Amino acid sequence: MCFCHVIVACNGLMVVPGASGGQFIGGFVCKRWKLKVKGMLRFIVGVCLVSIIIENFVWIRCDQNKIAGVTTNYQNESFFTPNVEANCNSNCSCSRESYDPVCGADGVQYFSACHAGCVVSFDNNHKFSNCSCVNAGDDVNGTTRSAVSGKCNEGCSIMYLFLPLLLLMVFCIFVNAPVALSVTLRVIPENRKTFGLGIQWFLVRFLGSVPGPILFGAMIDYACVVWQESCDNSASCWIYDNAKLGRNFFFILIPVKLVVCILFILAYKIYKPPSESESADEKTKLINLIEVGVCNDLEYFGIVIQIMLDVNK
Repeated sequence: MCFCHVIVACNGLMVVPGASGGQFIGGFVCKRWKLKVKGMLRFIVGVCLVSIIIENFVWIRCDQNKIAGVTTNYQNESFFTPNVEANCNSNCSCSRESYDPVCGADGVQYFSACHAGCVVSFDNNHKFSNCSCVNAGDDVNGTTRSAVSGKCNEGCSIMYLFLPLLLLMVFCIFVNAPVALSVTLRVIPENRKTFGLGIQWFLVRFLGSVPGPILFGAMIDYACVVWQESCDNSASCWIYDNAKLGRNFFFILIPVKLVVCILFILAYKIYKPPSESESADEKTKLINLIEVGVCNDLEYFGIVIQIMLDVNK
């Protein structure tokens, strides 16, 4: 299996349990400890602060491979310019439409066997020789000008640290979702709950779901260093700058999370739970309605639910 497929599968194994487990734990905490609105807001702020610390994991990255024309210069090139074409492969008419990396005997990775200047291929196009761009070193005969199919393995094991932190980050994002929804339902009056939820989800879509993918997509594209060329147009990105990609994610995630924390802190400071006298008035109102026989079973049930919510605020 291709290593990139393994990475995608591992990310899925972290994201799905983190999201579903976070939703479950968030609801369980509210029910188990019978949190009121103030307690829920404290819980949300605490999780937000922990999430800010965890989200610094975006700086964790493997070192970029030595890629000729991308992160290092070709041999006999005195100045580095980010370009996978060079003098050693200028007569090969190489294309960037497909990315088929090879690892040269000099430890440098090349965009393809063509970009490595290889002339001879064998072993079912998995090994190449007579590669004009591969540095032969002290070998005057050039027998070391060879390459093998695939990326140069740098032996990076950072993924084993990255994946657990990814799980925790997703968990912290989703554990707040049921708690925040419960806060919304408790602070909005009964006759305005539907309208309030509509406004809330409108803002979520307008401020998050719509611009979010556009912003993240732009930041990901900005970190691209080698684009696929198809019919003289740029298509997909073949190679990213790992350092720039981590920095871009950091400058999106951390400010947004800080704004979220500040807003929940303001909600905690501004919110005032109903006084005991107001709760007592609601109970008295219910008793009076029952005594005069004004409310039917359905009205009685609705009033009880509303009083329970007010008492638990």
